[in-house]
Amino acid sequence: MPKSPPTQVSEVMVKKVIKARQEASIYRISRSMADNNISCVVITTDHHVIGLITERDITRKMVSRNRDPTKVKARDIMSHPVVTVPPDTDIVVAARLMKEHHFRRFPVVKDGSLVGIITQTDVSAAMGNLIKHLNWKLVTAKITIEEYTKELQQLI
Repeated sequence: MPKSPPTQVSEVMVKKVIKARQEASIYRISRSMADNNISCVVITTDHHVIGLITERDITRKMVSRNRDPTKVKARDIMSHPVVTVPPDTDIVVAARLMKEHHFRRFPVVKDGSLVGIITQTDVSAAMGNLIKHLNWKLVTAKITIEEYTKELQQLI
């Protein structure tokens, strides 16, 4: 029997999160994004999430307005307040929250401190693994068609 797929955010989140302070320049944040091949930086104060800056924020709030990235600070363009999720959040719940809020990522927070980040890509991969697992259970007759349909509907 194959290993059970991950079902919680903590099992698929990225633990190495690139952070910046609200006083950081957008130039510095952009360099950090490019150097780390990421699309988002979490803005923190004393390990508490206070905002997010994404490539989209930089495009819409900086480039399209011809603003100088050396002079604009994170606090000036960061998205806030930030919706976060705890690490024990179910993957399906995280997917629903992303859809409801039209967000592509959530910082993961435990006891008020940032412990990771989860993205649509992470959630999509986990959901794909859940569906594959359900398919395997169906093919090997571990579940009935009715049980399969019920579990699949819960994912959607």
